[in-house]
Amino acid sequence: MLVVLKDYFSSSRVTIDLDLDKTGVCKGQSSQNLTMGLYSQLGTYRVGLFVIGSKLFLCMNDVIVDTSIDEISTSYSKNEEWRELQIRVGIKNHLIAYANPRAPVSTPFYSEDEEDVDFGLWIHNIFSSGERRQIIINRWANGIDMHPENGASIE
Repeated sequence: MLVVLKDYFSSSRVTIDLDLDKTGVCKGQSSQNLTMGLYSQLGTYRVGLFVIGSKLFLCMNDVIVDTSIDEISTSYSKNEEWRELQIRVGIKNHLIAYANPRAPVSTPFYSEDEEDVDFGLWIHNIFSSGERRQIIINRWANGIDMHPENGASIE
């Protein structure tokens, strides 16, 4: 199954070829080139979050986690422009260290939050809130292309 993810900070996309049939998840489903989630490069990890059907998946390089099955917890810290995102899947820890020199921008018309410029913090905040996870699942169930705030173009 091919899953298309959009970069969190740009319009570029990557396609991931997943073999999810072994778990019995999404047999026979196809993304039909819909963008299913978001990703970003955090240090040496490509981290992504996507939805298939009503399931939220987390990918870290070649590791794909069905968050409805596996227990996920995160911690996040920062020191100047260095960040550490720790993702615990069951008993396995993934420590993701990365630089993030971006700072939120404020104008008279718009103010960014810190998570708007830090994908690792956004991931941490998603996994710290069951309500936010459910919102992501509901909004992305049919792909993220229909949501202008996710970089979709309205014509």
